[in-house]
Amino acid sequence: MKKFQIDKLLDCQKLQSELNGQRVDDEHLFIVMHQAHELWFKQIIFDVDTIRKALNNPVLDESKSLIIVSRLDRTVRILSLLVDQIVILDTMSPLDFVDFR
Repeated sequence: MKKFQIDKLLDCQKLQSELNGQRVDDEHLFIVMHQAHELWFKQIIFDVDTIRKALNNPVLDESKSLIIVSRLDRTVRILSLLVDQIVILDTMSPLDFVDFR
């Protein structure tokens, strides 16, 4: 589906180690993890901005309360997910990390 631009998204993982002639496979994992985190951070910023706009009104519209609470809940869940995902990096050895850093 053109709307999601998956081809662009999947083409964003450029291994610097490969460009330097010494491909390190774990660099791909590191890039994907970093990019996934950045996408989630973008969602958090989007949701917090929605909350901020709702709270900046001089009179709080109570109908917005559910949106505020649900966006805060989503933000907490995303942050929890990010913490849980970080253990995937444990599958990469420190020496492999040094090879591409």
